[in-house]
Amino acid sequence: VREKDRQGIYGTGGTGGIGGGYLGLVYTAFNLLRLGEMLSLELDGGASQSNILLDIVGTHFLGTPFTVAFAGFNRLTNFNVASIVPGPENLVQVLRRRTRGAGLTGTYPITTKLQTGMGFQVARESATGEVQPGPAFPDPTSIRSELAPYFVYDSTRGISSVARGYRIGYSHAFAGAGFLQSLDSTRDSLQISRYLGDPWSGGRNSFAFTFQASAVRPHGSSPLFIDRRLFPGDESVRGFQRGGLSPWAYVPDNTASPLQPAGADILLGFSAEYRAPIRGALSGAAFMDLGWTHLSPFEASQMSKEARLIEETNGLLRASVGGELRLQVPMIRQ
Repeated sequence: VREKDRQGIYGTGGTGGIGGGYLGLVYTAFNLLRLGEMLSLELDGGASQSNILLDIVGTHFLGTPFTVAFAGFNRLTNFNVASIVPGPENLVQVLRRRTRGAGLTGTYPITTKLQTGMGFQVARESATGEVQPGPAFPDPTSIRSELAPYFVYDSTRGISSVARGYRIGYSHAFAGAGFLQSLDSTRDSLQISRYLGDPWSGGRNSFAFTFQASAVRPHGSSPLFIDRRLFPGDESVRGFQRGGLSPWAYVPDNTASPLQPAGADILLGFSAEYRAPIRGALSGAAFMDLGWTHLSPFEASQMSKEARLIEETNGLLRASVGGELRLQVPMIRQ
């Protein structure tokens, strides 16, 4: 048994996903306030996105079985989320967007493997640039909030190529303006993962299967705000850029690109991996990913007359195959 390091500073960095390349620092501390808490401060930045994130997690809160986590964040992005409405009068081009907010999450262990909880987040979002409000777009400056009850069943043991067991997670989120004074959408998310050993290798290698599903629906008769739609990419099917899995729209008057992701309201994904340890912390994996997205006819009809949804990309199954080399970083086990 070795005592947990009380504090440390780590470097982080990478590329891919919504923010592109980034570099950052992470400071972690354990029992800093003598309350048995875990504190983490992360600062990272790149060409497209920068973040400041503070996490404080307290286990056995006030002597109860509850785990309570508080998060404060400041996120700055300067890229287009989606530009699907042409013309100088109604161009939607988020050049710079700032999100400041806080979140509070409480988790209760029902058993050693099953836990339930609820998270609440409120944020002030502001956008600068050529942003015009409309039925499918929120105001340039607004207070947005989200309440999400969830449960997780996790029987996994080990990590990476030696992981075994099941993990099932489900959440149902309510999103709206202010402190949920008015709802604008709901979102359901389900993820099921299964890790098992390869009998032909004597259990040295392993298989990993993951299924994920997400569906977002507007509350009432109004269409979805554009930032509530799903713009999946590399995080669901490896090799696809941000929004690349969603249906696409043809915008003839858009000077940047006539083809733009339109977003989706349903996402289904499946991933299969064959994992093999190589030496020490180094392992390899061969994978196949599948992804399917769909945008309802009602949401598609909310686009302008100039923009046209490319029906051949709506409800299209996309796939990728490939391989990865993975190095597990010591101490932080990532």
